[in-house]
Amino acid sequence: MKDSNIIGTICETIRDYENDYKHLRCDIHIEILRFIEFKIVAEYLNAIASRKLTCTEYRKRCIIAKCLQNDIETISVTFNPLYAQLNYINKGKNLTNVLHSIAEFIKLRDKDMLLLEIASLLRKYPEMTQEFLFTLIDIRDDVTSNESRALMEDCMKMIGKKESDPALTQLFQMAKGERKTSQVIKDVVPRIRRRVKVSIANQ
Repeated sequence: MKDSNIIGTICETIRDYENDYKHLRCDIHIEILRFIEFKIVAEYLNAIASRKLTCTEYRKRCIIAKCLQNDIETISVTFNPLYAQLNYINKGKNLTNVLHSIAEFIKLRDKDMLLLEIASLLRKYPEMTQEFLFTLIDIRDDVTSNESRALMEDCMKMIGKKESDPALTQLFQMAKGERKTSQVIKDVVPRIRRRVKVSIANQ
């Protein structure tokens, strides 16, 4: 979020490697793209959960939100054409919409609207964990940790349990803290390799 050149490089690499996936069966190709998009969005949530974002003033919050929105646009411009050429229509919740909602929350100026905005977030994403929601509220410069905890608890009670999306449940459960970049690479690369090998074997 601090350097949009990073996501630009990642997306450019995805487009470059797209030729390697063209021989795959359509459903496998889509699954791989969805997996990559999932991991990208998960890393943004991990950055929030790990408290890598700190907002000391409203202006800084706006800058962070703007950077996040720019990254969302880059991700969408990369993946949407790839899905379109595979005639894939996402019938579930768009993963990048989660990031868009978070960006809107971060740049919200009126503190008095926080309760309503948090409740709206939970209605959209009942999969959001208490820990993640608390951290998201707590990165703001206009609330204390005690206020963040109280807002989180009040909204959780207000919204209650709702039907959840399995993919989003997994997404928010992954956002639990800091991981080194080297560990992320070690986790992701073998999984992608295994999926490609399995897809080739199944053809």
